[in-house]
Amino acid sequence: MDPIELIKEDHRRVEALFEEYGAYADDAYIQKAEVVETIIAELEAHTEMEETIAYPVFREAADSEDEKKVEEAYAEHDVAKNLMDELKSLDPQDPQFDAKVQVLKESIEHHVEEEETDLLPSAEENVSGEEMARIGEEMQAFKDARDDEALDAASEAEL
Repeated sequence: MDPIELIKEDHRRVEALFEEYGAYADDAYIQKAEVVETIIAELEAHTEMEETIAYPVFREAADSEDEKKVEEAYAEHDVAKNLMDELKSLDPQDPQFDAKVQVLKESIEHHVEEEETDLLPSAEENVSGEEMARIGEEMQAFKDARDDEALDAASEAEL
């Protein structure tokens, strides 16, 4: 499995969730809260996958300029994590809720653009095809395990 495509698939999924959020009326608090919960779950899994599997390999293979791109990606993840933590503590009816979602969306859009135009092409150049295939398999296993956990949790909730 191509790790670059896995990362981009996650990006498209989160972009669609932000679009879904934006389509709800201002007073659709329950629906908006559910979408934000899903956005946060997706982003938490995505950042963990990148930070534990992809970024260490990208950093190791990078020259000093490309290493700065990896460090910036880590920093952008930290910003998103802080915003997600703030959102978790807010009531969807709080006026700050929509504002924080918008800032998170803009932060993620910026991160995705930089990652897809700078970091990922650099990684494709710097990381061997064999290593890319290895981390792609590891990333797919991570995603599969996460999906299995979600199914298990859903099954337990039904009981």
